[in-house]
Amino acid sequence: MLAAEVERMQMDVNAGPSDAMIRAAHTLKGMHLSVGMDDIGSLAGDLEAVLVALKNEPPSEDYLPA
Repeated sequence: MLAAEVERMQMDVNAGPSDAMIRAAHTLKGMHLSVGMDDIGSLAGDLEAVLVALKNEPPSEDYLPA
């Protein structure tokens, strides 16, 4: 799931993260935290936060590569 979404975003730099991508990161976070894999759960939580931030405020044109 995440691999396909990353590929979609690589093909279209204006495409933000989809709800499915954010849900997948959230699910990874919950699964790993629930079994005591705190480092992976924390990393997945950080990924989720970045994806939500990108969805809410996409990078400016100045940030995107030419």
